[in-house]
Amino acid sequence: MYDYAYQKQPVKLVYWPLNVYLLYPFQIFFGDLRFANLFYLFLGCLILFWNFGNSRKVLFWSLALTFSCPYTFFMIKYGWIDTLAFPFLCLIFVSLKNGKSLYSFIFLGMLMALKLYYVMIFPFLVIYFLRLENTKKDLLKYTLICCIAFLISFLPFVLTDFKSIQYSIQYFSNSKPRMDALSIVGYLYQFGKDFSTIFNLFTLGFALVMYYLFYQAKTISITKLISYISITLFTVFLLAKQSFGNYYYNIILLSVILVVFLLDKSLTPLKNQNEL
Repeated sequence: MYDYAYQKQPVKLVYWPLNVYLLYPFQIFFGDLRFANLFYLFLGCLILFWNFGNSRKVLFWSLALTFSCPYTFFMIKYGWIDTLAFPFLCLIFVSLKNGKSLYSFIFLGMLMALKLYYVMIFPFLVIYFLRLENTKKDLLKYTLICCIAFLISFLPFVLTDFKSIQYSIQYFSNSKPRMDALSIVGYLYQFGKDFSTIFNLFTLGFALVMYYLFYQAKTISITKLISYISITLFTVFLLAKQSFGNYYYNIILLSVILVVFLLDKSLTPLKNQNEL
């Protein structure tokens, strides 16, 4: 399943295994992967609806913001897999809202098996947990479970087609910047300059600064967590060598979740529990 043909040329699917599990049923039953894009976007909206007291306001705004965005239809038309992340992102943050930190680590572990850049969310979740609980008691256990959830997604392909997994991991490190990338690196590459290595180091430094600022923040909240993640990912995409519009769509999805949390006035911050 990790191989497919494009214009009679053998090409390896460069994305990580979770997308195969999420997309394959729709290919089998409908013969069109784009039904999966629609399904998972609607599912994300329903997850928000169910976890905010079946609020019609939440359902309306989540659907309105998601499907009034013109880029949503571009994502669906071309079957970009970033839409598949929406329910997992929703589950991560509503699990925190409901005081189920363990589940948020499980869902993040699964999400990291979709695309590499979701790994950058993990330190934010660790910092949030430490600040919230003020204890390291369960952090090791939650981290281990997160890693297990991540590795389980790879296991079938490690056992049956390890070379394809190896290719998917090495692809982005070995590939040149995209000429049409919506990033600074991609723009500079049009002039024959490859600054991807330098910008990768800058990206790492920026991420470390954001982790530090989040850790030092006077107050901690889910909305602040979403905001820090959004800013970090946006900057990472802006400096990456492969970024295209589908990368930035993650910021739209995070913005939808952020608006839902901000709109919900029924929740009040509780001591030692999740704040909005």
